[in-house]
Amino acid sequence: MIWASKLSLGLAVGLLIYFLFPGRHTVRPVAAAAVGVIGAALGAFLAQEILSMGGPGINLTSLGTAGAGAMVFTLLYVITSH
Repeated sequence: MIWASKLSLGLAVGLLIYFLFPGRHTVRPVAAAAVGVIGAALGAFLAQEILSMGGPGINLTSLGTAGAGAMVFTLLYVITSH
């Protein structure tokens, strides 16, 4: 259940970046949301397991790294698909 909050954050960030990114899109919103979820999962994993930041619960650090991971992955995906 804890991962659900981080993955829903990734979904929201992926869609937000898709709709706020200017220009014509070759990427579909579902693909951007999926990449956001993958980025959030990797960001949260890196924070918890490798960097020992945050914890297994929901806290600001783990949500921040999940959001940052989603943002980085989605931006890279949208920019490279143009």
